Amino acid sequence: MPTIEIIPDFQHLIIQMISLIFLFFMFKRYGWQPTKAFLDKRQEFVANQFKEAEDRKEEAIALKQQYDAKMMNANADAQQLIEHSKAQGKVAYDDILLEAQQASEQKLAKAAVAIEQDKKIAREIIKEEIIEIAMSGVLQMINKEVDAEVHQQLFDDFLVKVGGSNDAK
Repeated sequence: MPTIEIIPDFQHLIIQMISLIFLFFMFKRYGWQPTKAFLDKRQEFVANQFKEAEDRKEEAIALKQQYDAKMMNANADAQQLIEHSKAQGKVAYDDILLEAQQASEQKLAKAAVAIEQDKKIAREIIKEEIIEIAMSGVLQMINKEVDAEVHQQLFDDFLVKVGGSNDAK
């Protein structure tokens, strides 16, 4: 089996060290400033991004507060509008109810007057009929020879037509 040598070769080690030191000085001379400028620009860019994000966050919070305030005002305005509409509806309801009551009272008054007039007319008609019946009875009594029996019969007929009864028999 072949043996593996673990001991490093000093010549290679020295060449690598020299190459590393050379690369370090070359980088320091030609690459350090551009790399540092690039890193500074990158750091500034990231800081600006964070600052813009923070500004936008604050702006969003301010807009949300404005939105919340407007929503509260809108809710308050809506509630006030609802209350105002309810009040107007109540006033309109009361007005309609009052007008209906007044109209019904006027109709009742007109009906009472009409009933009273109808009563007067009915009384007049009844008076005229009673007078006619009485006149008819008187005429019949005059046209006939009046004896007590005929007179009693005519009186009974009169009472039957008028609606009374003869209790004097």
